[in-house]
Amino acid sequence: MKVFQVLRRFNLQTWGGIETVVLSLATAMEKRGMVSPVLCTSALDAPGPERIGNVSIHRYRYSYLRVPPQAAVVAALDQKGGNPVCPGLFRRILNEPALDIVSCHTMGRLGAQVRTACLLRKVPYVVTLHGGYYAVPPDEKRRLRAQSGHTIDGGKWLDPLLGQRRYLADAGAIFCLAADEFEKAQQENPNVMVRLVPNGVDVARFANINPHERSQFRQEYGILQNARLILCVARIDPQKGQDRLIDAIAMLLGAGLTDTHLAFAGPVTDAEYAASLRAKVYNNGLENHVHWLGAFPFQGSQLERAYAASDVVALASRHEPFGVAILEAWAAKVPVVASRVGGIPSFVTNGKTGLLVPDGDSVMLAAHLRRILTDQQLRESLAQQAFSEVTQKYDWSKITDGIVKVYEEVCDQYRR
Repeated sequence: MKVFQVLRRFNLQTWGGIETVVLSLATAMEKRGMVSPVLCTSALDAPGPERIGNVSIHRYRYSYLRVPPQAAVVAALDQKGGNPVCPGLFRRILNEPALDIVSCHTMGRLGAQVRTACLLRKVPYVVTLHGGYYAVPPDEKRRLRAQSGHTIDGGKWLDPLLGQRRYLADAGAIFCLAADEFEKAQQENPNVMVRLVPNGVDVARFANINPHERSQFRQEYGILQNARLILCVARIDPQKGQDRLIDAIAMLLGAGLTDTHLAFAGPVTDAEYAASLRAKVYNNGLENHVHWLGAFPFQGSQLERAYAASDVVALASRHEPFGVAILEAWAAKVPVVASRVGGIPSFVTNGKTGLLVPDGDSVMLAAHLRRILTDQQLRESLAQQAFSEVTQKYDWSKITDGIVKVYEEVCDQYRR
């Protein structure tokens, strides 16, 4: 089987959850003898091919068709929310020999191009909703719209030609990560196969880190060996709620837990927000307790080592379709505190595989972090139960089984 995986961008310096999921899926499929290259725009990267492990990545030139063209707007849209046209990717789908199905991990105009190319080519396509359609909060939508500045969308005339409104209705199947979006997708697309399929994780990658990496990683990043370390792995973006964690550590330090430290790992996708976080840290006198680890390389072991060095992983998101970082923490046997938002409550059992916090409740966030940091028995219990859960249900080998079955079912139905 040959399956194209299509997403908006794939950059090794500013990767996130979608890139992790797509590469993991493609890798698992290639290991099974299938062909599953990744196709995307060249946003934040140069056009052309690249190989990561056994997966080939193909990047194509693109345009947002904003009028007038502004470099600052393009840079902002490259980070998130861009709605590109990509002729090279369109042609690749049209001309690829022996193509069975296209798996699309994006929406908007790029998704509509995939739809049109597949209809012309007479091959099916499926869509994965990574929380970017039915379940986006109004504040997040406003921030995404604001990135276009005062430019005009010069590509709107293409949308009806590409059948953008038919994108989901014409799909062979729709994959959803969370229950709320799954239910909405079923209601809005009654004639389409809709499946609830969670993200996965390569358990062995995070479980098999040498225990000595804990002290070595801390030494490299200037973190005290005896510090109680809270780790947040996420894009530096208002959606991810890092400001709430700064409030929480201030409370913990004020309550006497003076050896508590907080580390942020992830690329900056909102520079203004990142600057406000640093100002908040400075204004609260937290410079010696907050560490900025930056974006780790996609390849290498820095991410796994960061988990191994931490005592608890925290995700204080305002909106979170799923939360791959939670699965990574579980695989690394690190307990988790997370917001009760989006898809998180659908797979995290409060008090068993993690501790959940009502959205925006920084006081409870600090309290839950304190419980884990000061109670070794609780830390070990949460970590062990979560590791058992991720091993049994969320290893990529198991998740891939379900996805491939849907691919095959869609292809069989399409041939009838």
